[in-house]
Amino acid sequence: MTARDYLDRVHAAAGTKLIDGHPIYSGADGHRRLAREIGAALRDFTPAEQREVLTGSYSAVYVRACNLRPALDAGEWAAEIKKGDAAWQTG
Repeated sequence: MTARDYLDRVHAAAGTKLIDGHPIYSGADGHRRLAREIGAALRDFTPAEQREVLTGSYSAVYVRACNLRPALDAGEWAAEIKKGDAAWQTG
């Protein structure tokens, strides 16, 4: 699976969970959780694809899944992805 395929699949799986009051993914804390989960998946990709996921997931997944009304800015989103990756590396 390419990084682009992964981003498309994550977006499809996220659906409206970020905006419909889903108990795990709603609100800024839920959005951060999704970013950390994406970060944990980075180990499955090459360094170039990891960069693509890190830089492309904000617009390709998050902003679209939030119906263009994100609670987090791009920097916050990237920081949470990095936390998820770090958690996997130390866990």
